[in-house]
Amino acid sequence: MTNSYVDYYVTATDARGNTYKSPIQHVWVGANLGGSSGSGGTNGCNGRVCVSHVPPAQGNNVTISYDAANGPIASANPVKIHLGWNNWANVVSPDPTMTFNAASNRWEYTTTAAVFATQLDCVFNNGSGTWDNNSGQDWHFAVASNTVPPVPQPPPTPSGLTASPVSTNQINLTWSASTGAIGYIVNRAGSNISSTAATSFSDTGLATATAYCYTIVATNSIGNSSATAATCATTLAPSTNYPAFVMDGVADSTNFLIASSGMNIYAALRGTRLYVATWSPGNSGGANDHFIFVSDQLLPGASANSPWAKSGKVAVATSKPFLAAESLSTYISWFNAPAGSQTAKTATSSGQMEGTIDLVAAFGAMPTNIYLCSAAYQTADGGALGSSCPTNSGPDIGTNGFSLHPTRRVARSQRRWKIRPA
Repeated sequence: MTNSYVDYYVTATDARGNTYKSPIQHVWVGANLGGSSGSGGTNGCNGRVCVSHVPPAQGNNVTISYDAANGPIASANPVKIHLGWNNWANVVSPDPTMTFNAASNRWEYTTTAAVFATQLDCVFNNGSGTWDNNSGQDWHFAVASNTVPPVPQPPPTPSGLTASPVSTNQINLTWSASTGAIGYIVNRAGSNISSTAATSFSDTGLATATAYCYTIVATNSIGNSSATAATCATTLAPSTNYPAFVMDGVADSTNFLIASSGMNIYAALRGTRLYVATWSPGNSGGANDHFIFVSDQLLPGASANSPWAKSGKVAVATSKPFLAAESLSTYISWFNAPAGSQTAKTATSSGQMEGTIDLVAAFGAMPTNIYLCSAAYQTADGGALGSSCPTNSGPDIGTNGFSLHPTRRVARSQRRWKIRPA
């Protein structure tokens, strides 16, 4: 057996059969252990110097053992090792102090083989200028490449996070890709708001003229990176120099017509104020009461009661705003709408009923989308749905009875102030 440690212990048994075992002693048994010359050996021992494990491997621990007997520093205590790599291209400094192993009668030092090493180089000294350098040949041992793949790691923290306000209710985020990441967690004010595989994100439905701060965390199958430093941005403030809508029972512009199936709907957006209009029911006993529903979201289906005790169900919550006008009087009003909402209607059915509502005041923030529907119900309580826009066969107004309109999608000509359907 060569180039390995061998464990020895002694067992003693007395006349009564009691057995005692001595402590285990570890002894290195190496080829050419007693040799006195040579360099570049790779069999674990080179003369009076041995290494283990054999061969040393990049990035792994290696123990160097030195037999000082019969050398120029045989009486030194302690012994220091002068250690280097790649034919002394890189040297460890200062010289480490070795530890004496009484069991093997050798000085030992354990280190980690440099990840770039192809050769281990060493000589020894007593710390006072006396050296043992193998008669000028030094000691050298080949170092093997480490073929073990690197341990997988979580991705590094993303860099380059930017936050850009693009509207009164939207901030866009971008960041640089993180090596090894398969996804990213988007945090706002320290709370997770989304996960994405992209390196960008649009945060919508925010409050107007409000500051928001964001961090990004990169993720992979191993774990998460640290969060980026927070980056903040403030949503845009609405312009205050828009011309006012005119409440006179006449559609403010034919350009505002966005739908005309069944009934019609006019709509326009100036800043955060929405204008809507549809046919007036008149004041003198027409057959139907008229309504315009305005919502920032729909229910999964027609499950809410229709307004004013009309028959059927609708796909918007009863808490959402709607504009309503009677056919038997001059009455017209907003319901569930903020203060400052406006209304008007003509006395005849040849004109329009119209109104304005501030969307931020109504919904708490500028909605990404609005859903609109105009409807005519028979005047009596329990009156059935007569017509609607978009056209709906009744008796309920389901999700397909509402038209969706992104609030950011205004007409190309801002002078027209018209919103377009999705």
